[in-house]
Amino acid sequence: LSLWGLDFHSPLSFQNEKPKYLRLFGFVICVISLLILRIIQYKIKELPDFEKDNDKYWQEGMSANRIINSLNKWTIDKMNDEYFRFNNINDKDLSIILKAFNINIPAKLYKPAELRKLKVSIKL
Repeated sequence: LSLWGLDFHSPLSFQNEKPKYLRLFGFVICVISLLILRIIQYKIKELPDFEKDNDKYWQEGMSANRIINSLNKWTIDKMNDEYFRFNNINDKDLSIILKAFNINIPAKLYKPAELRKLKVSIKL
C-alpha cells in the first residue's frame, strides 16, 4: 500500500531502504517547495503589467524553471569585512519577482546594519 510515497510494509521488507522518516521529510520538503513556487507564481500573476508565460498551458504567471533560475542567480558577495553587494539585481525575471512582493533593493554596497534594516523593512 502506498500513500504519496509512504510505503506501509512489514519491518522485514525494507531492511535495505531508507527509514520512513527520511522519506517523509523529503516528501514534506517537496510539498513546501512546490507551495512556495505556486505562491510566487500567483503573486506574479497579480501584477497588472506582467505578460503571461504560455510555455505550458497549466503554468500561471512565470514558469517554475524561470523562477528557480532567477532565484539561483540572486546571490550576495562579501566585498570586505564592511561591505556586501547583491548580484544580478537587475536581472529581468528577478526584478519581476521582487516587484510582485513589493521589494525594492537598490544596486549599491551595503553595510551589515543596512542589510538588517533592509531585512526588517520587507513585509510579505
